[in-house]
Amino acid sequence: RYPPVRFIRAYAVLFPIFLLVALMVGFGLFTEHAELLAQDNIDHSNAVIDHLQLERASLLGAETGQRGFLLSENSAYLDPYNQARDYISKIAGRLRLEIDNPDQIARLDGLQGVIAMKLDELSRTVALAENGRRDEAIAIVRSNVGDGLMNDIRGRIAAMMDAERLLLGQRMTAHGAMRARVKWVTYIGAMGAALCATFFFMALLRDQRRRAAAIVELTRLKDEA
Repeated sequence: RYPPVRFIRAYAVLFPIFLLVALMVGFGLFTEHAELLAQDNIDHSNAVIDHLQLERASLLGAETGQRGFLLSENSAYLDPYNQARDYISKIAGRLRLEIDNPDQIARLDGLQGVIAMKLDELSRTVALAENGRRDEAIAIVRSNVGDGLMNDIRGRIAAMMDAERLLLGQRMTAHGAMRARVKWVTYIGAMGAALCATFFFMALLRDQRRRAAAIVELTRLKDEA
């Protein structure tokens, strides 16, 4: 007699399903963004560690080229020396873009200051040797000023790598915890959707049975009349 009322009553259980699906879609979009951000932070930390190692290796390469040139007076040693200096500059730029932690940025500023001093020491000794003042260049090397700068650089790089590894561990832990929460919410949502679907089909089955019973009763009454 009142089809809209019966329709709403029979299918009202669909509303929780639609609501649950909408909530799961919204949660999925949010967690996808959060997971991408967490993975990006992990990638940043890994890149910082890799580039710190490369910067240390490049400085050692530049120093090796400098000393090879001073000892042998063979200009062939200047090729790896110059390549290493150029690479150090590029790595410094990448680190400036990759580091996103304020404490690490402060450490990077200090590191770059010491590296600039080391590069200046290298370039001064090479320039002296190129201008026929090799003894003066070797005297600077023997003063151990360069060794002191390199030891300072190694210590600063080691401190930055330790700090970045700590950040990496924290970020990986946070990423894992978030993925675990996503998994549990997905399970709960799936179970909720299954329960809602079960209730819907049960309600639909009851409605069909009532309709069948009503038809039978109506037929009986007609027959009796």
